[in-house]
Amino acid sequence: MPQRIARLDWATTPLGPRARWSRTLCVAVDMMLALPQPAYIGWGPTLVSLYNDAYVPVLGIKHPDALGRSYYDVWQEIDADYREALDATLGGRAQMFVDEPMALAGRGRDISWFTFSWTPLRDEDGAIAGFLAIGHETTEKVLVEHALQESEARARLLVGALAQATWETDAQGLVTVDSPSWRAYTGQTIDEWLGWGWLDAVHPDDRAYAGRQWADAVATRSNVDAKFRLRDAGGGWRWTNVRAMPLLGAHGRVRKWLGVNIDIDASTRTQQALHESEQQLAAELARAKALQSVSGLLIADGERSRLYEQILDAAIAIMGADMGSMQLMDARGGELHLIVFRGFHPEAAAYWQRVSVATGSSCGAALSHGARVIIEDVAGSDVTRGSDNMRYWKKSGIVAVQSTPLSARDGSIIGMLSTHWRRPHRPEDAELRSLDVLARQAADFIERARTQAALRESENKYRSLFESIDEGFLVYEMVRDGDGRAIDFRLLEVNPAFTRQTGLGQETVGKYASEFLPNLERFWIDTYDRVARTGAPERVEEYNQATERRYNVHVAAVHGKDRVAVVFEDVTERRRAERTLRASEDRKSFLLTLSDALRPLADPIDVQNEAARVLGAHVGAGRAAYADIGDDGACFTVHRDYTDGLPSFVGRYPVDGYGGPEMWAELRAGRTVSVADAERDARLGDADRRNYAAGQVRAAVAVPLVKDGRLSAVFFLHFPTPQVWSAERLSLVEETAERT
Repeated sequence: MPQRIARLDWATTPLGPRARWSRTLCVAVDMMLALPQPAYIGWGPTLVSLYNDAYVPVLGIKHPDALGRSYYDVWQEIDADYREALDATLGGRAQMFVDEPMALAGRGRDISWFTFSWTPLRDEDGAIAGFLAIGHETTEKVLVEHALQESEARARLLVGALAQATWETDAQGLVTVDSPSWRAYTGQTIDEWLGWGWLDAVHPDDRAYAGRQWADAVATRSNVDAKFRLRDAGGGWRWTNVRAMPLLGAHGRVRKWLGVNIDIDASTRTQQALHESEQQLAAELARAKALQSVSGLLIADGERSRLYEQILDAAIAIMGADMGSMQLMDARGGELHLIVFRGFHPEAAAYWQRVSVATGSSCGAALSHGARVIIEDVAGSDVTRGSDNMRYWKKSGIVAVQSTPLSARDGSIIGMLSTHWRRPHRPEDAELRSLDVLARQAADFIERARTQAALRESENKYRSLFESIDEGFLVYEMVRDGDGRAIDFRLLEVNPAFTRQTGLGQETVGKYASEFLPNLERFWIDTYDRVARTGAPERVEEYNQATERRYNVHVAAVHGKDRVAVVFEDVTERRRAERTLRASEDRKSFLLTLSDALRPLADPIDVQNEAARVLGAHVGAGRAAYADIGDDGACFTVHRDYTDGLPSFVGRYPVDGYGGPEMWAELRAGRTVSVADAERDARLGDADRRNYAAGQVRAAVAVPLVKDGRLSAVFFLHFPTPQVWSAERLSLVEETAERT
């Protein structure tokens, strides 16, 4: 830029030829060109633009035409927004802006963020003739912070949707931090929870197992995935799935452990109940068969240290100092930790490795007051009088020192930048202003580095949980028509459990739901749309026809975007198990009722009639009875029957006309015959259908009773409406027949 400024014909600008420029302007321009950070000067009534090389990226495509033009022409897109601040600067009040969003033309992005200051510049007469802008771009830092906020929100959503308790321990596996969610879940006090006290909340029978699982994981630094019973706040016991993982720090050492408790009591107890029911049913069946035998009846988942050195070298140069140091704040110990220095005696460097408020030093005083401390001569300062630091200042030849806190955006101190002189010295205001700009940059760098580290840790925690959970997790983006109505959604992200839970592959990421879920129920689009619009999370359970599975789904909005995050679980087998359990319980209850009804009866005919009545009432039949087959097999006789809404079928009937030849052949072979709908069954002839219609029979089932190789009787049920004959239903009819 010095050459470009020298070549420009300034006579064509309001500033006139350079030879006629005031000394004040020349000094200001020379200072600006020497600055390492972006700097800009607006001078004169029209604020003619001058800037250094570091400022060119800020201008974008406006460079080089901006040189020599009025500020109002160069920055017309932001003039209205900053006119009040500009007027204040030209009125003598310096302005400071931190992480300021600006829509600058010609930079290839809609919004950029900057931290900068505007300082009024005066001419030889003391009148304000322009202003100096110094700053730097903070777009990358701001975008990283935004990404961190979103990542942490997603992690909180995922943990909140799954876990009943979240907690952490130290590297040795000891609980040292309170967990309100654990205490709310278990009812333990904080004193009961700390250390190994959590084991007292584990069921006595599971306590040794839980302790051994945790101790082994800590010893081997491996993840934990254990299931055991845990006392709840009401004093009962609930099954929980404990998942924990080590959080590694520098050199792969464990920093701490992070864990969650997921309540699995309902699913565990359902499986246990099903197993117990199956065992009970098996025992009941065994007893039934024994009874039948006795009775004789039928049976049947850029190097940071180098950058610190560059910051310190710049501070020493700006301040004209002989030595310097940079420290980072250790928030846990409340001390400043020395990370880089120049010119210290080795013993002094060792002594100043850690500095606290209590030490009689400039750093300790600046840390205590939260503001810069300048000591022009350490020998005569109240701050240093009687301090042990004097010995080390003398060893290093330090006579004067200044210490400037490095502050985060929230005002907290995150480090210290100090410079030292071998002679009594008081820094000039201009030096301190430049140092302040450097301090701001250094603080932003430190904060950005910590933010990035926090983001990586957050992402690692989120990713580990994201990839290890058994539940499916995905993010959808809503697709809307021109009127804003939700018409589809696009899959943006899935975890490994997605494929296990849905049967769909990873290739669905990036596709629209309509592409991989044909005939998608409108229910899903409406649910996701409602959560995205209102921000209110919802939990639903519904069947999806495309995957032929039933899902329990937790849906939450992704803040600030037309997206939803979904945590879901395939509950098809669980619901099937529950239905099987209910059916098993119903069957067991019926068999007990049947046994109670048959127990006092001795006469076989009475037993048959009572069995027909009990089963007919249980299954909702219109008619139930036994038919004796004549010796010649040509006729059958019904002596007594149970009816409910249908006329009695007592009488003698020919075999022909009450079932086709194929059905009677099955019965003679000892196989059960069922008719779901007499009007549609191809095995029935016209005469059979007429007789069925006359008896008001639309569906039927018949169980053969074969004795000595001959069909001697048939146990049958009639229904006035079509029926669905499941294997379980037919089995119940057959077992009833076998008990008679």
